[in-house]
Amino acid sequence: MASFIVPRPISQFLDEIPDEKEILKDVSSGEENDFDPDPETVSDCDYPSEQEASSDSEDENLELGSYDEYFLSRDKSCKWEKQNHIQTLQESNSANFLKPESSAIQVSSEIDAFLKLIDDKMLNSIVINTNHKINIKRNQYKRDRDAQNVTKNELLALFGLLFLIGVNKGNHTGAYELWTTDGTGIAMLRACMSNKRFSFLLRHLRFDDEKTSKRKIDKLSPIRFFLDSFIANCKSSYTLGQFVTVKKLDIFQGQSSSLIRKKLASGIKLFVMCDALTYFTSNLEVCAKQPDGPYQLSNRPADVVERLVAPVEGSNRNLTIGSWYTSYSLARALLRKKITSIGTVSKNKPEVPLEFSPNRKKAVGSSVFGFREDATMVSYVPKPNRSVILLSTMNLANIVDEKSKKPLIALHYDMSKGAVDAVDMLCKAYFVDRDTSQWPLALFFTLLNIASVNAQILYESNREDCRVIRKKFLKNLALSLMKNHLSERAKILTLPTEIRAVLAKYRVETVEKKENLESRKRGRCHLCTRTRNVCTTIRCRSCVRFTCRAHVETTAVCFECKYEKNDEDM
Repeated sequence: MASFIVPRPISQFLDEIPDEKEILKDVSSGEENDFDPDPETVSDCDYPSEQEASSDSEDENLELGSYDEYFLSRDKSCKWEKQNHIQTLQESNSANFLKPESSAIQVSSEIDAFLKLIDDKMLNSIVINTNHKINIKRNQYKRDRDAQNVTKNELLALFGLLFLIGVNKGNHTGAYELWTTDGTGIAMLRACMSNKRFSFLLRHLRFDDEKTSKRKIDKLSPIRFFLDSFIANCKSSYTLGQFVTVKKLDIFQGQSSSLIRKKLASGIKLFVMCDALTYFTSNLEVCAKQPDGPYQLSNRPADVVERLVAPVEGSNRNLTIGSWYTSYSLARALLRKKITSIGTVSKNKPEVPLEFSPNRKKAVGSSVFGFREDATMVSYVPKPNRSVILLSTMNLANIVDEKSKKPLIALHYDMSKGAVDAVDMLCKAYFVDRDTSQWPLALFFTLLNIASVNAQILYESNREDCRVIRKKFLKNLALSLMKNHLSERAKILTLPTEIRAVLAKYRVETVEKKENLESRKRGRCHLCTRTRNVCTTIRCRSCVRFTCRAHVETTAVCFECKYEKNDEDM
């Protein structure tokens, strides 16, 4: 019996919230879905070939193409041997290749891992294009301070606020409620920036130059530079392991306003390739119908898969795909590029023999195998009147697990198919998206979610002795992103007292300022408002600033204890 890969349980990421464990029970099990044969419809459901068969079904009335030694496909172009007499290509060539192992770039902290994926060039581009948009709209504001340009530190702080709001499950809570001062809001949000500033930055956030000429040849031009740079950084930051998965990832599914959900039908989706064991997203592309030009790409399943796996060609990796992608022609094309594959197949594919279709006469737990020199096909019956058809170019032969009665091909597929679903669930556990009518911003929120998952994997890859809970990781990442901006904001003396109290630990006092404070014997309390203007000689032991009796803590000590302490010191 061959050994199986063991993906990392998602509960290690989300170990502290019981209700999240319920929604992440088993991403590898999948629900039974009907296959959509329409090639224009993007649907890559798990086990779509599990379809009910009746006694008067079309398949039972068709003439079977089986012979003593082989099964004949529907189009009568493929012969599938009943016995495995031929050594597979993977078995003959496996000795010439080393099994690839996953590896990550060196990072030292949460923010360091994040900035490997969203680097300075990307941040500077956002700052430049956002400020250009603000300059255009500045005339619409009466006060200049309501339309100030954004800085790099403030942009990072905005990302930190989005992560912090996501950690507190407030991604669909109104900004007014999050910034409220009645005690139910989040104090750190008010300390970082005002509600108006937060909404202002999100409205004017831009990722590329808004030129109409670009949109004539590229519909993704508003976010093209950010998207391409992010994908390039993901590829260079992490080396995928031996097993990878390709699947569709919906951007807006039930997570945005009704206006955005209407656009879902127009094909705004992501095709994602990620590591089947660690869930690191290495390559992706947006499914969009482009006009004629250099950015026009085919959305045929085989073309999508070949573009996504191009970075790992010739690496002897194994690819797990759904029925929307799987075909015998694609499997052979991948094998020529030294990539083995495994995936479910729809029963109406021309290369599938009629004997592999669902049939009520088949016993539950039975399997039918067909072999070619470069592929193996199996039809497994998990339930009455249902069957699962899988195609594999791996050397798994006709081995059947004695306990579950499942073929080894089906077990391997179950173990590796749920990687993209796991990424989707990790993103949705602490979503950073906000309701918006701008599709580039909605796509940016999805990329920000994927970046946070990848950053955690990079961080943990450099800390093999310790696994980090996702909620804790996102909190530390959010505070690290906001730190520089909080330090700058702590220098503002006109902020409300409660905000200055939160920012006290981010205040950096220079040596000269401390010496000037120590030379003075009396000063105004830094926590009292200007209307009170209380002067005092009491200083804080930590920050050496003047503080009145109303804002200090005193400890009552009797004379005996005081003298005993003095005697001990002597």
